[in-house]
Amino acid sequence: MTSTNISVPLLASGNILLNGFLIKRRPLFGITVATWIKLDTNRGSQEIFTTINPNGAINKHAQYILEINDGKVRWYHSNEKGEVT
Repeated sequence: MTSTNISVPLLASGNILLNGFLIKRRPLFGITVATWIKLDTNRGSQEIFTTINPNGAINKHAQYILEINDGKVRWYHSNEKGEVT
C-alpha cells in the first residue's frame, strides 16, 4: 500500500483542481478520499468530490461523485451516458 500527500491551493471559486494527466502512478483499483467538512447548511446538494471526463462538458459526464444531499452522504458512479450505475 502506498500513500501520496499532495498539497494544492484552494482556487478563488472554492474548487481544487487536480490534473489527472500530471499524476504519476495513478491508482488502478481504488482511491481514498479523506476530508473534514463543516457545512453552513445541510439543505440542498453540495458536491464534495467529483471526477470529470476531460472530453465531456463540465459536470455533464461526471464519473464519480461524493456529495451531501439534504444532510445525507451520497456516493455514486455515472457511466459515459450519464446514467447512475
